[in-house]
Amino acid sequence: MLRARGQLVPFGYVRAPDGSTRPVVASDLDDGQESRVVVELLTLGLRKGAESGDYTAAAIFVDVRITPPGSSTETAAVLVGIEHRSGYCADVVFPYQRTDDGEIRFGESFGGRREGSLFPCEPVEPRAR
Repeated sequence: MLRARGQLVPFGYVRAPDGSTRPVVASDLDDGQESRVVVELLTLGLRKGAESGDYTAAAIFVDVRITPPGSSTETAAVLVGIEHRSGYCADVVFPYQRTDDGEIRFGESFGGRREGSLFPCEPVEPRAR
């Protein structure tokens, strides 16, 4: 989508109790609608599916600008927010650069804890050193 459209329109992916998966998009969208609004609409729909038991897990994919750890330079990235009904919630970030010929090159991914917006998320326990 990044290569073909030049941008990533926020979308989701869900897993049903039977193990099947499918993509999900926000409905009632206008062309050029702000990414933030699309994510809000998508989250509302996914939350309803999570609450009703239609989904056991979900992920939301969003194009963002972020400064990776150890860097001082902001870059484009795909943020994937993952939530599971077991309480596992994480954000995984995939920085990328667009080459002069339009190809997308992904850098090193990184991640961290996510505040739940679809399922209740378990707090992360500190690791012993």
